[in-house]
Parts: sequence; structure tokens; C-alpha cells
Amino acid sequence: QLFEDNQKSPGVKDPDLKFQLGRSFENTGNLYRKRGSRPEQAIRDYSQARAYQQELVQYNSLVTDYQGDLGRTSNCLG
Repeated sequence: QLFEDNQKSPGVKDPDLKFQLGRSFENTGNLYRKRGSRPEQAIRDYSQARAYQQELVQYNSLVTDYQGDLGRTSNCLG
């Protein structure tokens, strides 16, 4: 329910939730990529992670964890 409520509103409502969701999507993308079983799903998960991470960097560009996660996910998509 928390996830769904957070998705209904534009902008960052809970940065910690967005941060963890971004990492979760990145991790599942890593799993699919490393297993080689579902590359399309890996791309979708990385793209979702990047969307959260871009929003967080726009919200507060001084948080190095936000920047690092965005860079790592972008590299995986590259």
C-alpha cells in the first residue's frame, strides 16, 4: 500500500522509500543480467531504478549515494 500511495503523487514524497525502491530495481536488474535469462526484464528494471534515482538527484544533488546509484545504473544500461 505504501508503494502504491507513493506512486500516485508526483515528486518525491518519501526520499528514503524512493532510494530503497531504486536500489531494489537495480538489484533485480543485476540478477536478470547476470543470469542472462531475461535481458528485457533487466533493462526494464534498470530503467525503473534510473527513474527513481534521477528524481532523487534532482531532489537533492548533494547526496553522494543518490549520485553514485544513478551513475552505476546508467552504466548498466550503457
